[in-house]
Amino acid sequence: IGEKGSKGYKVVWKKGDRIIVSTGTSSKNQMVYVTEETGTAYASFYPEDSERALDFSGGAIAGYPVDNMYLGAPDAEKEVYFTIPSVQNYSKDSFDSDAMPMISDITNEPSLQFHNAAGVIRLMVSTELSDINVSSISITTSGIISGECGYIPSSREIFFDDSMLSANEVTLNCQDGVEISDNPTAFHIVVPHQTYGDMTIKVLTHEGLQQTFSMKGGKEIQ
Repeated sequence: IGEKGSKGYKVVWKKGDRIIVSTGTSSKNQMVYVTEETGTAYASFYPEDSERALDFSGGAIAGYPVDNMYLGAPDAEKEVYFTIPSVQNYSKDSFDSDAMPMISDITNEPSLQFHNAAGVIRLMVSTELSDINVSSISITTSGIISGECGYIPSSREIFFDDSMLSANEVTLNCQDGVEISDNPTAFHIVVPHQTYGDMTIKVLTHEGLQQTFSMKGGKEIQ
């Protein structure tokens, strides 16, 4: 996550980020590109396989991260598939970079315009106790918020269906623990960008403590 602008926080690239670009269904029509730039919303990407390049004239679609993205032909009638991980890893002042799916819709130019295919919930957690370390934070809703998603190019909307592996929970794993104090600490969790009418948040600590928060009935957050 970059600096806050007039429309919210910018999402920036970092060195080593890889995108997959598809101009067709066969392996020869798909390539992975990588960037050497860090901290910018715009970056130049170069083919990992420097021996060949893709022809954008017939249309191209791109996605990030490479390991969670399944691209077909750049066709507005064809669906793209990716995953919002049900288990994400804590990253200080940001989100798990492998958890934020991004898509560049169909283009005939090598200039790709990515947009986030999900949203981010930012939780500010504090305590009046000393020596408290958060081990995990789980978010549960009545609807599906993690797992395999579908997306139709240029629709700007993702969808889940019963044939996909999905869940109504996301857990942020804090690995060795994140120390909290009376000064709030930010935790970022990637979830679908939608309006929520119900949500339960459970915070666990390495010290064996647990705190659960629930939205009030009749309230909504977006």
